[in-house]
Amino acid sequence: MNIINNKDIAIIKQQLAEELCKNIVTFEALLLEQEQKVVKWQFANDEFYSPIPFYHELNKLKQGRLLKDIEFADRFNRANVFSFGFSEDTRLLLMQKSNGKDLGVNSKVYEYKKNGIVQYFTICTYYSSRLPNKLISLGILTPITNDIQIDLVLSSNKQNWAVTVYKYERGLVTKSYRYSEGWNGQTEYDYIYNQGLLERIKIGTIDWWRSPKL
Repeated sequence: MNIINNKDIAIIKQQLAEELCKNIVTFEALLLEQEQKVVKWQFANDEFYSPIPFYHELNKLKQGRLLKDIEFADRFNRANVFSFGFSEDTRLLLMQKSNGKDLGVNSKVYEYKKNGIVQYFTICTYYSSRLPNKLISLGILTPITNDIQIDLVLSSNKQNWAVTVYKYERGLVTKSYRYSEGWNGQTEYDYIYNQGLLERIKIGTIDWWRSPKL
């Protein structure tokens, strides 16, 4: 797949650019709406949950550790506390990262649409100061065919963007293509499974990610 010249990707990117023109009040309201739908919270010291396929593996993120000593009312008073809010049907609605007391909270808000589409945005809000809230980025995870899925993120400046294209076979991701603004071309990843469990993600002959069980 040629990401730069792909018409589907260009259309999605343009749609996100148009969404970015909305007043920030719209996104503040959506954040509040999703917060009110949360029925279960969990806390961690780093990234832990994501509806984006292989989010941690592709970004080489070390999965965080769940925290048991966090009181809900105090979750924004400590830096780098990650709060994950789930709906009644166990979908992740909200991820909030505290930047420290009075330093703002980065919230990633997920909305689940028909046909497997997940729309999301990241907003920085200041609960304890008069600093203005600011939208950081918009994203969408969407299928474009029965075996191709796209995750595209566009920053609020409408210039910086990144995309991952997933190719599926028999329900498993077998290949993905990634591009980010400023990269010298796109990168191709191959997924290696053993009895349905992912063991490796490779770039050519090089292991990009390996299961810790190997």
